Amino acid sequence: MPAYSDLDQRWRLLVPADAVVLEPGPRRSTLQQISALPPQTTVALIGGRRLRPLARRARLEVRAEYLALPSIRTPVAVTECRPQAMRYTARTILTVPSGVTRQHLAMWLAVRLIQALPRLLARTPAGDRLLVGVRP
Repeated sequence: MPAYSDLDQRWRLLVPADAVVLEPGPRRSTLQQISALPPQTTVALIGGRRLRPLARRARLEVRAEYLALPSIRTPVAVTECRPQAMRYTARTILTVPSGVTRQHLAMWLAVRLIQALPRLLARTPAGDRLLVGVRP
């Protein structure tokens, strides 16, 4: 049975089958793991918001970057970090979660702001990132 058949592994559909998947921990150990890989190895970094600087430091050639909302394990939406995709996600998918009562107004205002300025979606603290790159 494929690994992506598990609900919390659906993100693997976005990653090549031969990719090495890393969940970055301490920066130094992650950089050592990446540098130990042979050239032309596809690497998938999953987790927090600071994957692009880590990829730059590891000299990875970034092929794709995705934003998973609310998280990579339980995504409601996964969008590529490109202007058109972010605009579509912000304007058609993003909404205040059901059942929110206390912070509804604040969340509604945040959603309206992101819908007006979709590029803010890439900078939001919500969501996990998935970055796919190749080691030169």
